[in-house]
Amino acid sequence: MISLKFKIATFLFIISLFFISKTAISQSYLITNDGDTIRGIIEDKSFIAEMPLLMEVKPFFYKVVNYDSNGKKITRVMGEDVKEAKVGGIKFIRKRTKLANSKKKINQLMEVVIIGYTTLYKITTTVSHYTPNTLGVGRHSFTSEQDSYYLEKPDGSLYFIPMYYKKMAKVFSDDPVTEAMILNRALGFRKIEMIVEGYNKRMEEKQKVN
Repeated sequence: MISLKFKIATFLFIISLFFISKTAISQSYLITNDGDTIRGIIEDKSFIAEMPLLMEVKPFFYKVVNYDSNGKKITRVMGEDVKEAKVGGIKFIRKRTKLANSKKKINQLMEVVIIGYTTLYKITTTVSHYTPNTLGVGRHSFTSEQDSYYLEKPDGSLYFIPMYYKKMAKVFSDDPVTEAMILNRALGFRKIEMIVEGYNKRMEEKQKVN
């Protein structure tokens, strides 16, 4: 016989799952170019890396899932029609930017990492690698993730942040302290969030003095 405590525990567990799913739906959304907000569970997060270092963007859909009395409802939205998104507490905004090592510009959703005097954006790209198999015949493939960062200055200018120290320092040349730390290799690309936070703090202090 199932005990009363077990029944109560099961009921509370089901209720908690319901509220967790409702919270996930309320916190995840897509905003279209027309200004419509579509809330739900976004199953496919491929938009985080929608440009896998290709010169062309292939059409794709965002799949937003909701549940009602009729069951599961799926809304498909063309990727190019989305200007803003929030998934799992992470916000994404579409920006027009130049691809790394290319003159071509695209409109791409970027993850908002830091907001302050400047805004730091990140694009996580899935890169495919191919190597010969043990017999030297055919190819074995595997994937890895690569992060690219962009910095938006107060005037709206968007700068790609290179991995190389000298080129990276030029992005922060209006702050001698940050520039020196990068050139002296005290901080590098792997500490980019720390670099931007310090840079923003010093620039905001300068604004207050002026």
